[in-house]
Amino acid sequence: MKKIFQTVVLSLVVLFLATACTPSPEKVIKKMLKKMSEVNTYSLDLRVGTHGQFPELTDMSGTQAGLVPGSLILAFDGVVDIEKDLAYDMAGSVKYKVGDSTELKVVGDIKYLDNKMYFQLSEVPNTQIADLSQLRGTWYKFDFADLSLAPQDLSKKESKVDEKVNKKMRKLIQSTDFLDVVKDNGKVDLNGREVFHYEVKLNASEVEKFMREATEIVEDRKLTDEEETEMEKTIQSMKDLTGQVWIGEDDNLLYRLEVGVQIENEQGQMRYDIAADFDNFDEKVEIKEPSDVRDFNMAELFMPAGMNFDMSGGSGVDADIDIEEQLKQIENMDPEELQKQLEELQKGFDGMNVQY
Repeated sequence: MKKIFQTVVLSLVVLFLATACTPSPEKVIKKMLKKMSEVNTYSLDLRVGTHGQFPELTDMSGTQAGLVPGSLILAFDGVVDIEKDLAYDMAGSVKYKVGDSTELKVVGDIKYLDNKMYFQLSEVPNTQIADLSQLRGTWYKFDFADLSLAPQDLSKKESKVDEKVNKKMRKLIQSTDFLDVVKDNGKVDLNGREVFHYEVKLNASEVEKFMREATEIVEDRKLTDEEETEMEKTIQSMKDLTGQVWIGEDDNLLYRLEVGVQIENEQGQMRYDIAADFDNFDEKVEIKEPSDVRDFNMAELFMPAGMNFDMSGGSGVDADIDIEEQLKQIENMDPEELQKQLEELQKGFDGMNVQY
């Protein structure tokens, strides 16, 4: 009897110690948010899927494309660097599949650094409104600074302000409980690593609070009444967002995230799913601008062959469009050839449903 009693007591002690050494899911989530906010670099394998009703693009010149079940799938894999500012180097694809007749796929590489986007495509779809084949095998640049009318201030004073903002944002992220744990699946093996596996849902009130405070930190202002209404509407539509997280037992880092939500809109129900794998935290990353880069000019895609619409003046440096030179090209063109080119251009505009 004494032996049995000792066995029972020993078992209870072991059970108590095991329970005491296992942190609560809420503490693990909180530690994870803090650790992830301190990470500067990581590798990312990202998959994003949208499923619902999409236009069936069998006739690109049609103005009333019917809606049928379809999907838009994005898959990217690469490295991310947020030590000073956001930068990434990814390879991936975008696939648009609707019904039995529409399937468009784009494959390539994409980089982002210093407020500039670089992309190079290896596979492009055939479309009636633009010739995308010329994008293959060439690096193109899109400078987001060109969209701003205000001069760019790159002074040290501005850099220090940005550093303060980043610190405040990291602190805000650490203090925000974005997720509520709805189920603890215990410890599992993920690619040879012991991780905690939790099922979670969105904490709507915390997300709203985060958006308000983030706006004050980043933009030094409060949300307008209109923005408040739009934010509440958006978060309300995502109240059913559910997901799963896999968090390292030893380092409290996030190694896998899966979330999904179904939203009702004018086109019907749309399903959004995101799956992301993270790894190689804080390893050295060097993201450089590609060599032999061209400025991206959307107009070139819609111009018929033989008509030049180079906004850079052929020098690779931004310049005003030389309208006089364009008129000379047209003036010296054979009338029949010009008519043919204009008809092809008109078809392209018809495909974009341009109104005259």
